[in-house]
Amino acid sequence: MNRKGSTLFIVIGIIVLIIVIGAIGYFMWKKTVETNQASTTPAQTVSTSTTPSVSSSSVTASSSGVWNFYAFQSAGFEVAVPPTFILGKFDDPSDPEVIFSKAPAESDGDIVLSLESAELPQGESLLDFVKNSDAESSSIVSVPNGDASYVKWFSEGQGEGSWNYIIAISGDQAIIASTPSSSSISDEDLLSILYSLRPLPPSSLADISSWQTVNVSSTGLTFSMPNFGVPYNIDVTTSTHGSFLTIQLEDASSAEFYISIYNNPTNLSLHDWFEKNIDDEAVLLSHGGYAEQMLSNNVSAYVAISSAPLGYVSGFDGYGPGILQQAFTQLSSTGKIIGIDGSPNDFYDYGFLTQDAGTQLQLSILSTVHF
Repeated sequence: MNRKGSTLFIVIGIIVLIIVIGAIGYFMWKKTVETNQASTTPAQTVSTSTTPSVSSSSVTASSSGVWNFYAFQSAGFEVAVPPTFILGKFDDPSDPEVIFSKAPAESDGDIVLSLESAELPQGESLLDFVKNSDAESSSIVSVPNGDASYVKWFSEGQGEGSWNYIIAISGDQAIIASTPSSSSISDEDLLSILYSLRPLPPSSLADISSWQTVNVSSTGLTFSMPNFGVPYNIDVTTSTHGSFLTIQLEDASSAEFYISIYNNPTNLSLHDWFEKNIDDEAVLLSHGGYAEQMLSNNVSAYVAISSAPLGYVSGFDGYGPGILQQAFTQLSSTGKIIGIDGSPNDFYDYGFLTQDAGTQLQLSILSTVHF
């Protein structure tokens, strides 16, 4: 009896052991299958668009990231560029280009792209425009592509030279894009930049009807200027010659211009006052330094159009000559002479990218001055 009981106990133990081992094996097999299934399931990905939002017909760019739009109101165009491009400030009035550089953007060697607006003569094609320039004829290539046709050519210069591209963005406006031959811009990205170029309407800042009115109570002078969207400060100084205003924008640009109110006790005409106080040697008008122009309010002004002749001395010495400024006009209501001056490039950050655009801004301000 004891022997049979022991045998039965052993048999039951073996059966329980087999069941446990089988259960463990089943769960291990199931876990392995689930793991293998998980490893063969593709991971979910999130796609990022790399196409610059230039237009519905723009080509796909190969660069990663979202492209940046820049609108240059005074130059009359906008462009999209890769996010790695850094907009540079170019202060040479004789060469008003829009410059883009790569980091660290500390020298000309970092420039990757320059853009410049060009006026197309009526009836002249892009190819004729380039041929009539100083471009090397053997390097000129015309690329027909309907409204997106362009012409490219090579020019020697600093370093290894540069490739230049011209594309029309309207009937009479074209953009010349230049990039160093050693630039890392891909052909795809360069085409995207060219095809992103679009004309812009004139700057709203140039619309005098939308300007803000400024009254300088200490002088009685009132004038209008664009609403630049930032605070401004006006500093007034006086002397025996008149009152002098410095108008400075209180932002990172520190843009400023100057309005001068010259006393004219004998009520001289603008011409006579100019000759006595500014051009006492009669060289500025006769040598083309200044020319008479009509302001937008149909009032005559003497406007600087070139540098003063060599040897001309500027600065009040008690009698004259006076201070050279961008322009002078006379207010018929008081007989006083109003002058305006300032660096045209100070307003680069507000879209006035050329010497002419900055000068025209000053002349427009001058046309609004009154007492």
